[in-house]
Parts: sequence; C-alpha cells; structure tokens
Amino acid sequence: MEMVDLSCIGTKFTWYRPNGKAKSRLDRFLTTFDWLQHWPGSKQYVLDRQISDHCALVLKSNVVDWGPKPFRFLDIWQEEKEFEIFVKSKWENYLVQGNEILVLKEKLKMLKSDLKGWNKDVFGHTDKIKLDIVKKIQELDMRDDEDGLDENMIMVRRDLLSQLQVINTRNESLLQQKSIALWIKQGDSNSTFFHASIKWRRMRNEIKGVLFQNSGSWVEEPDTVKEMVKEFYKNKMTVVDDIGVRLDNVEFKELSDYDNRFLTEPFDGKEIK
Repeated sequence: MEMVDLSCIGTKFTWYRPNGKAKSRLDRFLTTFDWLQHWPGSKQYVLDRQISDHCALVLKSNVVDWGPKPFRFLDIWQEEKEFEIFVKSKWENYLVQGNEILVLKEKLKMLKSDLKGWNKDVFGHTDKIKLDIVKKIQELDMRDDEDGLDENMIMVRRDLLSQLQVINTRNESLLQQKSIALWIKQGDSNSTFFHASIKWRRMRNEIKGVLFQNSGSWVEEPDTVKEMVKEFYKNKMTVVDDIGVRLDNVEFKELSDYDNRFLTEPFDGKEIK
C-alpha cells in the first residue's frame, strides 16, 4: 500500500492487557511518501499509559539542524570528463608545509571544499537545465507539426535529446547512490522509488534524540544532545589513576642472561638462510 511506519519514540508497546500477560504495538501512525515530502521531520511519540490499556500517540514534525553535513564522493563525478583534470590541477597547486600526514590532511580538506563548489557548478542546476531543454524540444516539436523542420533544426533537436538523456542518467545515478538501492541496475528510470528510499533511509538512520538517564527526560535540542554524547564518551575514555588491578605476589618467568644475549645479539645472513 506504499505506506510508511514512522519512527517511534518512547515505549516499545502501545497496548497492555490488564492482567499483564500480553502486550503489543497495536497503535501507530502510517503516512504516505507525499506526506513526508511536506513534513520530512515527522515522528510519532508514545506517551505514558494511564487508566486506559492503550498508550496515547502524538504525531509531530520537527526539522532539526544538526550542523554541516558530511562530505560524500559521488560516483557520477567520474563520468565527467573534466573531473580528473580538475582534481589534479587543484592538488598540484595546493601549497602546504609540514610533515606528510599534515600535508595530506590539509590538501584533502581544501580539495573537499573545492569539490563542493565544482559539484554545485556542474551538477547543481540540472533540474533547471532539464526544464530549459524540454521546453526547447517542445517548441521544435510544435514547429515540426506546423511547418516541418529543416536539416539544421533536426540536428538541433537530436542534440537536445542527447543532452536530456545525459541529464536523466546523471539524476538517476545520483538518486540511486543516495538511496543505496543496490538491487536496481543503474539506468532504470524509477526516480520516484529512489526519492522514497532516500527519505526512508534518512528517517531510519537519523538520531531522533537522547534519553537523559539521570532525569529520565527525552532531549532533542541539538546542542544539548551533542554535549550529552560528548560527556558519555568522555567518561568512557577518561583514564583513571587506579585501574583496580594488583600484581602483588605474582611471580613471572624470567629470561637468563644467556637467553637475553642470544635474543638481542645481531643476526647474520648465514643464520637467516
């Protein structure tokens, strides 16, 4: 039925038998992908159960800005003739001083920024370009219906159709990679499916919020969530002075002076052979 079961926040079940011997998730919101186009941040919240044997549900749309998005390399870039030339030219012109690791890190950082701009210039206006091409093709078709086209106009229309095919292939390849629908071959014209897959994958993978254990409260504010995650891993990774391990009265085997000399003396080619 092409319905979407939205991400659920709260208890796992929404119905409990009074005697406590059965429980289930009977209640839920189901939406369409058209709904998610208008309200992409939709989530369903399960409230605490009170007198009723059902939990109340609340549907809310909350679009949260978590900051800059991670950089991703797009396969479609490699099909552009100018891509390799652009990367080589930029990489050779970056002037960075320091050790090899620092130079590599800083060059990658600068290349990432330049690639974002290049991607916007080359692929960022494909929808507008596509509309312009389609409009020109329609105008030529209308002229062909009335008076016919000469050889030059026929060549122009053929070139426009070729450009349209290239743009469609680009868009489908881009949508396929974002949706990670590996079972569909590249080139299948199914952009509606790809758009839906992208929406569903982002909804499934996004961090909805964090349950604050000390107070039991649900937190969704980005700065607060980031601070809680930072503190969690800080506590996990902090070195403690006393690790609670004692080796008192433990006798370890020791190497003799002869064994130690044998293991540390230089070796020669005869020994290796």
